[in-house]
Amino acid sequence: MPERQKALRHLLAGTGRVHGRTLARPTIDDLGKSPLRQVVEDCYRRLGGIGAEIPLRLGHWDAEYEGIAVELDEELHFNRYRLITLESPVYIELPSFPLKGTSKNGDFGVMHGA
Repeated sequence: MPERQKALRHLLAGTGRVHGRTLARPTIDDLGKSPLRQVVEDCYRRLGGIGAEIPLRLGHWDAEYEGIAVELDEELHFNRYRLITLESPVYIELPSFPLKGTSKNGDFGVMHGA
């Protein structure tokens, strides 16, 4: 396991229960039943998706904390495609998600008031 993921797991373990891979990966059927289905479909289209069905290809997440999958966003995750996902209304509705500092030119720089 890479060092950042180890550090993340260590930090989370100090505050709660961190598990191995016990959560089931969401399926396309789960997405169809989700209240976020339309948001995901809209984002898929904005990313250039043209297929009738979203090709759901989820990799492994970095940790499971208190029953929630946790993924560490690393530098390589931040590109023009990630910026499109960050513009989703889902993030805007979260009370403290760090969106300030993102920019259209792909320079994510300092995120959220730091």
